[in-house]
Amino acid sequence: MSRLTTLVFALSFVVLVLAQNNCELHENEPVVLGDAEHFSVLAGAAITNSGASEVIGDVGVSPGTAVTGFGPDVMKHHSSIELASSDGASGKIDLAVAYNDAAS
Repeated sequence: MSRLTTLVFALSFVVLVLAQNNCELHENEPVVLGDAEHFSVLAGAAITNSGASEVIGDVGVSPGTAVTGFGPDVMKHHSSIELASSDGASGKIDLAVAYNDAAS
């Protein structure tokens, strides 16, 4: 084996090991949800439930106010519905930040 081949092989091995370690470290980083954390369902215009569901956590729509199909049999454990609230608006912003963070 020539010295050049040995050098290329060694450098390739080092790059692969570093890339694998970087991926493993990135996978273990938590995604911070911020104000979106307490929402189970979060939307901008409308939310519709059309089946047998149980929601544990808040439901938020902002800036919209259209929510259908979320009666007391669906909302569990002191969950609330927030319509056009500042919590919903900041939750949507934080959700977008969290999504972009997780995707990168």
